[in-house]
Amino acid sequence: MNDAPSLKLKIKSYVANPWNRLDIFNFFVYIVGISLRFFSIAICGLCFYASRIIFAFNHMMFLFRILHMFAIFKSLGPKLVMINKMVRFFVVL
Repeated sequence: MNDAPSLKLKIKSYVANPWNRLDIFNFFVYIVGISLRFFSIAICGLCFYASRIIFAFNHMMFLFRILHMFAIFKSLGPKLVMINKMVRFFVVL
């Protein structure tokens, strides 16, 4: 974090990074998926399938974040570079 003098500026500097925005988005998508999972028992059966789709999307975004963290170190091997080139088409940020 920067040495921002106020909490508002600290939050602005945190949200300025697109990967942090992706983390925040993933957190809210996960909360929606958990909510649909618990409500699916009481309300409807289609909510269960919607929650599975949301969890799959959330897992995919989490893996993009992990790939980004590991892609910084080029000494990890050519497999990460290949995976990065394969999924670069899907990442639009």
